[in-house]
Amino acid sequence: MPSVRKLAFEEEGKDDEDDNLSGSQASGISDSVGSANKRRRVADSNSNPQLLHAPGAIVRVVMTDFVTYAHAEFTLGPSLNMLIGPNGTGKSTLVCAVALGLGGKPEILGRAKDIGEFVKQGKKRGTILIEIKGHDNERNPIIERTIFTDNRSEWNINGKHSTAKAVKELTDSFSIQIDNLCQFLPQDKVAEFAHMTPQMLLQETERATGSADMLPRHLELIKLHQEYKILAQGSEANEKELERLKVLQERTREEVERFRQREELRERITYLENLRPAAQMQQYMDNAVAAKTEFRAAYEKLKKAKAQAEPSARLVEESKEKTREARERLQETGLVLQKAEKKFKKLFEKRHEFDAQVAEQNTAIQAIIRERENLRGEIRKLNRDIEKLEATLQHEPDATAERELNEQLKDIRARLRANETQREAAADKTSELDQQRSRLDGEIDGLKRELTKLDNADVQKLNLAKRADPNTYNAILWLRRNQDKFSEQIYEPPIMCMAVRDTSTDYAVESVVRRNSMLTFTCLNRADYVLFNKLVQDDLGFSVSVAEFSNSDHPTLDTWPRALSNERLQAFGFDCFVTDLISAPDAVVNMLCHVANIDQVAFSRRELTLEQINALDNEKRGNGEPLIAKYISGRRSVYVKRSSYGDREIMKSMQTIYDSMVLKGSGGDHQEKAELTEKVTDLVDQAAQTKDSHAASVNKLKLITRDRRALDEERSKIQGGLQEIQNARRAYNTAEARLNDCRVQLRELEARPNNFDERIAECREAIGEINQQKEAFATSLVNALQRIFDAKVENAAKAVEGFKHSSDYAVLKERFEIANQELVDLEKECAELKKEVKDARAKSKEAKEELGRHVSSLSAEAAAKVEEYMNDSDRADLEAIERELASVREQLEMIFSGNAHVIEQFERREQDIVRLQEKVDNSSAKVNELASRILDIRRLWETELDELVARISVEFAEALKSIGCAGLVAVGKEEDYDKWCIEIKVRFRENEQLQLLTHQRQSGGERSVSTIFYLMALQCATKAPFRVVDEINQGMDPRNERMVHGRMIDVACAEHASQYFLITPKLLPNLKYHEKMVVHCIYSGGFLPDALQDQTKAGLGRLRKYAAVGRRLRGLSV
Repeated sequence: MPSVRKLAFEEEGKDDEDDNLSGSQASGISDSVGSANKRRRVADSNSNPQLLHAPGAIVRVVMTDFVTYAHAEFTLGPSLNMLIGPNGTGKSTLVCAVALGLGGKPEILGRAKDIGEFVKQGKKRGTILIEIKGHDNERNPIIERTIFTDNRSEWNINGKHSTAKAVKELTDSFSIQIDNLCQFLPQDKVAEFAHMTPQMLLQETERATGSADMLPRHLELIKLHQEYKILAQGSEANEKELERLKVLQERTREEVERFRQREELRERITYLENLRPAAQMQQYMDNAVAAKTEFRAAYEKLKKAKAQAEPSARLVEESKEKTREARERLQETGLVLQKAEKKFKKLFEKRHEFDAQVAEQNTAIQAIIRERENLRGEIRKLNRDIEKLEATLQHEPDATAERELNEQLKDIRARLRANETQREAAADKTSELDQQRSRLDGEIDGLKRELTKLDNADVQKLNLAKRADPNTYNAILWLRRNQDKFSEQIYEPPIMCMAVRDTSTDYAVESVVRRNSMLTFTCLNRADYVLFNKLVQDDLGFSVSVAEFSNSDHPTLDTWPRALSNERLQAFGFDCFVTDLISAPDAVVNMLCHVANIDQVAFSRRELTLEQINALDNEKRGNGEPLIAKYISGRRSVYVKRSSYGDREIMKSMQTIYDSMVLKGSGGDHQEKAELTEKVTDLVDQAAQTKDSHAASVNKLKLITRDRRALDEERSKIQGGLQEIQNARRAYNTAEARLNDCRVQLRELEARPNNFDERIAECREAIGEINQQKEAFATSLVNALQRIFDAKVENAAKAVEGFKHSSDYAVLKERFEIANQELVDLEKECAELKKEVKDARAKSKEAKEELGRHVSSLSAEAAAKVEEYMNDSDRADLEAIERELASVREQLEMIFSGNAHVIEQFERREQDIVRLQEKVDNSSAKVNELASRILDIRRLWETELDELVARISVEFAEALKSIGCAGLVAVGKEEDYDKWCIEIKVRFRENEQLQLLTHQRQSGGERSVSTIFYLMALQCATKAPFRVVDEINQGMDPRNERMVHGRMIDVACAEHASQYFLITPKLLPNLKYHEKMVVHCIYSGGFLPDALQDQTKAGLGRLRKYAAVGRRLRGLSV
C-alpha cells in the first residue's frame, strides 16, 4: 500500500493536462475552480481596484509540518474563499492555522488543549506563515509562528524575532478578533454559537459588534441594578419599620405621662443611694479606729508574756536546729545508698550477656558439625549414584521390540479412525433425530399453551397487538421481563391497558384513538424514555412508538383543565368527552390527551338537533376559534375549523364512523383454535416416527461405541509397552551424561578443605575467654553488694541519730506549749485583732475608692449633695439611710402597678426612631444616587444598543426576505438588566405570524437558516478584515442549504465586503456563483503526484487521471 501524500494547489481552468500550480504544496491539493479569464482577473488583482485585498485581509498562508500537512501554501482571494473537499482532507486545518498563526489560543478551536498537539505526527516542530494586507502605502506584514511539541512558540514579524504581545498589537491594529465567534467560527464552535441562550447571545453580540464601552456598560448596569434592588428593598423595609415605631410611640405616650409622678420618689431614691457609699465609708473608718485601739492593748500584754517565756523558747529552737541537721545527714547517706543500688542493678542486668555469648559459640560449633556431616553424606550419595549409573549403562534397550509395537499401534490407529468416522455419522444422525424430537415436542407444547391461552383476556389482547404490529407485541413481552431496568413504570400501549366503559361506544373511541396512538408506550420521565428507546429500538431493533411528556405543559393528567363543564356540555346535547368513555391508567390517558386530544372531543350517542348545532356554532372562543373543534354526533365525526383566508369563516367536515375493528378484533380466535388443533395432530404423528428412528440410531451408536472401547484397550496396552521401552531408552541415553556430572561433583566435594576441627577448636577457645570475663564480672558484682551493705549501715546510724534529736525536740516543745498556753492565746488574740484592723482598713480604703468612683460618675449637682452630706456633723448614719430607702421604695410600689419598663421602652424606641430616620435618609440618598447613575449609563447604552440591533434587524430581515420569508431582531427588555436578551422572530410560511425562534417552534433546518442569517447580519453590521465560518451548512436540508449559500454569496461578494472563508465538505449542484469567488478544492490520497517534485503533473485533469488509475489498481470500475 503506497504511503498517503497530500498536495495543495489552486487551479482555475479546463480539465486538461497543462493546468498550472499556483503554490508549492505537499500536504493537500487546493484547486480553485473557475474560467481561465476569471483566473487572469484574480491573478491581476493588483491592477483591478475592485479585487484588491482590504487592509487586514489574509493574502497567503503557508504551513509546514502542521497537523496533516507536510507543506502547503494557500493563495487566497480578497472576497469569498470557499474550501471544499471530503472529510479528513485538511480543510479545517487551514482554519486552525489562521487562528493559531494570528495569536489565537487552542481553546477557541475546541480541538486540542495544548499547542504542541498541532505539530505533524513524527515531527518536533511545525511552522505557520501568514501574510496579511497592510495599510495603504505600507508593506504587507508577514507573521510567522513556529510551534514545538513541548508547547513552546517562537514568533517572527517580517523575518525578525518578535513576541506574542507584538503580534496581538499588530492584529488589533487591523481589528482582527480571533476569539470573537461572530468573526471567527471554527467547526467545533458552531454548535456552541447555535445553542447560546438569548441573554448570552446579547452579550456576545455586544462584544462582537458594539463599541468598546457597550458590553462593560451592560455589565456595570447589571451590577448597579443588583445593588439598587438590595438598597431599595432595605430602604423600603426601614421606612415601614420607622412608620410602625412612630405609631407605637404615639400609642404609649399617654401611659408614660402617668408615670411622671414617680420622678420625685425616684430622685429621692437616687439621692439616698448616692449617700449610701459615703455612709458606708464612714462606718468602716469608725470600725478601723476601734479595732486599732483594742489591738494596741492586747499587743502590750503579749510583749510582757514573751519576756517571761524567752529562755524556754531558746531551748526549743536549739533542739529544732539539731533535728534539722540530723535529717540533712540522713538524706546524704540515703543518696549514697541509692547510687550504690543503681550501680549494682546495672551490673546485675549484664549477667546474661556472657551466657548469650557462650550459647552463640556453641551454636557455631553445631553448625560446623552439621556442615561436616552434610559433606560426608553428599559424597556417599554421589558414590551410590555412580554405581547405579554404571549398572544401567551395561544394558542397552532392544530396538526391534519398539519397531514391532509401533507397527501394531499404527494399525490400531487406522481402525480407530474408521470407527470414529462411523461413530460421528451415527452420533450426528442421533443428535439430529434428538433435536428434531425436542423441537417437535417444544412445538407441540407451545401449540397446546397457545390453545390454553386463547381463552384468556390478556392473551386475546396480546394476540390483537401481535396482529396489529409484531414489533409492538415483541416489545410488550420484553417489557414484562425487564420492567425492573427502569426507575418508574413503563406503561404498555392502550391496546393492552385501555378498556371501553360501555362496549356500545367502542366505535367512537376507535375513531379518535387511531392505530398509532393505540400502539404507543408511555414513559414517565426522560431518562426512562431514552433508555427504553436504546434497549428496544436500537439494541433489539423493534420499531415501536414511545411517548413522554414530563417536561411539557401537562406532565400529568391532573394538569389538564376541563374544556367545558358537564352542565354546559350537556346544554349543547353532548353526553361527555371521549376521555369519559375509557378506563386506563392516568399516565396512559394523559398520553392520549397529548397525541389524540381525547379531552377535547365531545361525544353524543344521538345525533344533535339543528338547534343544538346552531347554538354550538354561535359559541366562539376569545380568539374567534370554534368552542369545540371536533365532536361525535351519533355515527358521524364532525371537524370544525376556521378558515385561514379571506373572511376566515367557519368550515365543517364530516365523516361516517363505522364499527370498531381493533377493539372488537378477537372474533378470529375460533378459526385459529381449529388450525392449532390440526397442527398439534400432525406434529404428534411426526414425533412418533422420529422417536422410532431415534431408537434405531441409538442402538447402532452403542455397537460402534463398544467396538471403540475394545480398540482403545488394545491401543492402551501397546502404548504401555512402548512407554516402557521409551523410558528405558531415555534412561540409557541420559545415564552417561549424568555419570560424568556425578564424577565431577564428587571430585569437587573431595577437594574441599577439611578444616572443621580447627574451626571447632577456635570456638571452644573463645568460650574459655568468655568464662574468664564472667569470673571478673562476678567479682565486680560482689564488690557492688559490699558497697550497698556499707551504705545501708551508715544510713541506719544517721536515722537513729535523727530519731533521737526529733524525740528531744518533741518533748521540749510539748513542755514549752503547756507552760506558755497563755502566751499562745495572747498571740492568737493579737493575730485576730491585727487581722480585724487590717480588714477594717482595707474595707475603709475600698469604700473610700468606691465613693470616689461613685462621686466621679455623678453629675455635679449630685456630687455636691454628697459633699454636703459629708460636711454635715449631724449627718445620718448608714442604718438611718437604709430605713429611709426602704420606706421610699415602699411608697413607690404603692403608686405603680403597671409595666415597669414602659418608660425605658419609650425612651429606647425614641432613640431607635432617630437612628432609623437617619438610616432611611442615608439609604434614600444612596438609592437616588444609584438610580441616577443607572439612568445616565442606560441612556448611553440603550441608545447605542437599539441602534445596533436595528441595523442587525434590517440586515436579518433583508436576508430572510431574499428567500421569501420574514424576520425581525429586537431587544427583549426586562426590569433586571441580566435578563435583557436578543429576541429573534421569524416567519417561514405566509399564513403565519412572526414567532420567537425557539427549539420547540421551528424545525432544525429553520433554526440553522436563522442562525447563519443572524451571524451574517452581525457581520454586515461590523467591520472586520476577514470572517471564517467552518461547516455551518451541516445538517441542513438541500432547500435551506441552497438559500443560505445564495445569500452568503450576495453578502460576501458585495462591493466593499470583507474577505470571507466558507469551509464545507459538500456542495449541491448548480449553486449560485460569483466572479469574485475563489473555490479551493482539497484532495488527498495515495495516488496523488508530488507537486514539489514535478508541478506539471498536479493539474485538475491530471488528478482525475491519477484517480482513475488508482481505482483500476484496486479492482474498481472507473
